Amino acid sequence: MASATGSGVLPPSLRLPPAPPLQEAQFMQEEIVSDISSLSWVNMLLASLWPKAHAALVEFVHAELTPKLQQALPSPFKKVHFARFTLGAGLPEMGPIEVMK
Repeated sequence: MASATGSGVLPPSLRLPPAPPLQEAQFMQEEIVSDISSLSWVNMLLASLWPKAHAALVEFVHAELTPKLQQALPSPFKKVHFARFTLGAGLPEMGPIEVMK
């Protein structure tokens, strides 16, 4: 496309500065950092909260979930219920986890 001057070249005042040379992406230049955690603090917190959380969930299943389930089921299944509900005797254990940047 020709410019207003007819030469096909932009006057110096309208030219863009030259582009810098291409370089590797910044993330390729960064050093990879890794951290491994045992999450022992999370496991200690879970150990203290688990008995209460377990009891609350069992209560929720019997008091809230079971009646809603019975209402949603067809007539022949209205008496369905959980005779026993438990998450088991053991505590959940979190970790180890590795975080990389």
